[in-house]
Amino acid sequence: MKRRANGEGTRIVQRPDGRWWSRLRYIDPITGISKREAVYGRTQTEVRDKMNALKARIARGDGPIERIGFQDFMTRWLADVAKPSLKPATYALYEGIVRNHLVPTFGNRALADIRTAAIAHTIAGERSKLTPRVAQSALTVLRTAFETAIAWRLLERNSAVGVVPPRTEPDEIRPLAPDQVLVFLKAAKSDPLYSLFLLAIFTQLREGELLALRVADEHRDDDAHEVLVHRCQHAAPARANGVSYQKKRPAMRALSLHADRRYPRDGVGVASPMTPLMLVMKRCFASTGMNADSGL
Repeated sequence: MKRRANGEGTRIVQRPDGRWWSRLRYIDPITGISKREAVYGRTQTEVRDKMNALKARIARGDGPIERIGFQDFMTRWLADVAKPSLKPATYALYEGIVRNHLVPTFGNRALADIRTAAIAHTIAGERSKLTPRVAQSALTVLRTAFETAIAWRLLERNSAVGVVPPRTEPDEIRPLAPDQVLVFLKAAKSDPLYSLFLLAIFTQLREGELLALRVADEHRDDDAHEVLVHRCQHAAPARANGVSYQKKRPAMRALSLHADRRYPRDGVGVASPMTPLMLVMKRCFASTGMNADSGL
């Protein structure tokens, strides 16, 4: 039998366990050391395709793909990519999805062995135990993480891209009617956070925006009297006071503080007069015992 040349790889043979395999000897483009890389597959064609892909990577100077487990990679991705770049609330969501759903599903299976069909079947298909909305979020996390794996040369392609997410029904928003708002405010009159409820109802600020307000955010000049909404606070279990972060510029806005300003509530269909906003803010700080400079 004719001897195979260097760089061609060994013949594709079948192992006792039924799988097929071949091995390639190559020169590491970085160290110059001769190395061997084994390729396995369920069929001869699969092994041949993997071998051709490996030869192409070596020809480009990339070398074989590093073998890393799914759980190990996701741990590195959360720490090195997600946490430094995402807002605290988004990171908490991603970390929870990885810990509660993705790692229990894929374990520490080799990252390169996770196929599109497996993701579709276990995350979005009939075997999925996730709600449609959680499944969509899980697919978003996988797509984002696998793009990093490609950049780190741990994957050739993003196997999560071809998965069709499950259909979700939009949440129906049912705002309070004007009489319901009055009933709520009357019932909450004695609550220490009553002033905060007023802010929420009449300014339409989100919870994180409300909690991040500071009295120092008030600005007054001859033409305007307003408060700047430019921070958001996310509740973090490790820190009782949460984590405050700067909002992106398009999300920053100013609220008028004129005493005669009326604040309509979307969907309620009524504009209710209120005391000047800063007075309500100061009542919030006083009723909760918090420092006006550090916020609620």
